[in-house]
Amino acid sequence: MASEGRESGRCGDAEQVPAAGMARVRAISVAAGRPAATAHAGALEADITRWLSPLKRLGEMLHGAACGLAGVCHPRSHVALCVRVMRVQYLLRERTGDLEAAVALFEEGGLGFMAAVDAALRDATGGYPDDGLLRLKRCAPHLECMGRGVQGLRGGLDAVGEALAAAQDAVAETYGLLEKARGSARVVAEVRASAEAEDDAALLADLRCLAGATEGAQVEAAATRLLCHGRVELARMTGALDDLSRHGQGLIETCARLADEIVPAWIRSAAPQGGPGGSPARHDEGRAPAEAQAWAGWQAQMQAMQALREGLRDLLRDMGRHYAFNPTPEEGRQAAVDWARAWIEPPPELRLPG
Repeated sequence: MASEGRESGRCGDAEQVPAAGMARVRAISVAAGRPAATAHAGALEADITRWLSPLKRLGEMLHGAACGLAGVCHPRSHVALCVRVMRVQYLLRERTGDLEAAVALFEEGGLGFMAAVDAALRDATGGYPDDGLLRLKRCAPHLECMGRGVQGLRGGLDAVGEALAAAQDAVAETYGLLEKARGSARVVAEVRASAEAEDDAALLADLRCLAGATEGAQVEAAATRLLCHGRVELARMTGALDDLSRHGQGLIETCARLADEIVPAWIRSAAPQGGPGGSPARHDEGRAPAEAQAWAGWQAQMQAMQALREGLRDLLRDMGRHYAFNPTPEEGRQAAVDWARAWIEPPPELRLPG
């Protein structure tokens, strides 16, 4: 719960990836100047945004809810509601760390595979095509490493969902028993099943209520509704991880095809001269463009995984800063209001839709 994290908590920032990662994606230069490489980079930027956005949004919503509920306790258990929310935060950060480790493992295998292909091409261009082909047959450990990374991307959100549900239940009981914040318990307990656009519009409306709140009860009521939106983001996060897992498995299959079919074909048919960075040098005019595009596309994918890992690492740092903020009830309410205003105030390109 860091005060300095508020300015980075705008929803527009949630749709962005660290500049270093994006620069790396844009810097892909294999087959430079070819439209295919540019198309790969643009599509992958969108993918990285889609994979990271639910994580960042959920983390920020939990921060806002914890600030707004600071000082409020369950009337029977006397457990602070913000402690319940912080339990979700810690689990989410733990899972984010697991994802970063899984992507790093996938990247390790991918880079090892790249090095093996590079060495095979160097052998072939040095006059030893059989040695190059033999290297390609030894790529299985690298593909297995990538596979373990994909396995690490699957599942693991059950604990986060259970902790979020427990926090919602505690909030609903608190306001139901104390008869405060009329309607907030009902809103928190319900699970929205509407389309994403409607969810975003509802979130914007609730953020405006929080940003305009002037009394403690108003801040608390608006903060409770953030937990409901958090469940929407958790569902999106589950879908994004499923997509990422399928994407990673597709990359493994592409790598296997490169090792088994595409690169051996390059080696057997007038082996190319090795270019910088492990890329094949300029092909003869008669060489099929699909081969160069396959190589460029695969390298672009690996660059995107590196950018994704960097983005996850940045999220871990942001979450850590949030935990360093331990406000009084008054400070928490003001921080929640300031946080909401940071999400909906200019610049316009950072605002939520609506």
